[in-house]
Amino acid sequence: MSKTRLNVTQGLCDHVQILMKGGATAKTAGFLTGISQSTVSRIMAAGYDAEQFKANNEQRREKDNTERQRIKQLRTANELQSIYSPTPDELRFTQTQAKAPEDQVPGQMTMDLLGNVKMEEPQDMNKMMRFQAAQVDKILMKLSQLNDNVCQLLRAVNG
Repeated sequence: MSKTRLNVTQGLCDHVQILMKGGATAKTAGFLTGISQSTVSRIMAAGYDAEQFKANNEQRREKDNTERQRIKQLRTANELQSIYSPTPDELRFTQTQAKAPEDQVPGQMTMDLLGNVKMEEPQDMNKMMRFQAAQVDKILMKLSQLNDNVCQLLRAVNG
């Protein structure tokens, strides 16, 4: 839900300036004037001048819009993939990338994260599938018992 834009006038800027010089925080000044804390901060940055505030806002919006347009231009799948997806070579960790022993602090532990671990496929997939099917059968039996118990209770209450 977008709010209606507030028209920042010189009177509002003067009001914020008086509150700030009186010792109010940006949050308090925003609450008392009905504007957000960030708007108070932008008014302060503009030197409490409404025209400068509007000019600064215009520059900020233009910058945001150009950034949004740049992102829209990058939205093709190949460009996004090339920007955000590392290549398999970048993902591969080699020993040459690890710290050399002379670069380590004495007593520092080193870890070989890859080690000699080989990913093996399960040899008997049927055994695992039978196990999972048996577990599902147990769950279904318990649910059926629970359903029967609830039905008996409802009959007892209504009967």
